[in-house]
Amino acid sequence: MKFLPAATLSAAKSCPTPVAIWQMLLTHLLSA
Repeated sequence: MKFLPAATLSAAKSCPTPVAIWQMLLTHLLSA
């Protein structure tokens, strides 16, 4: 879980799109 914030920040900086954020959240929920 500790990698989630870093990954989210990196994704936001690389490609600040709602789709990327949603995909990251969905992936986290599915993995959990």
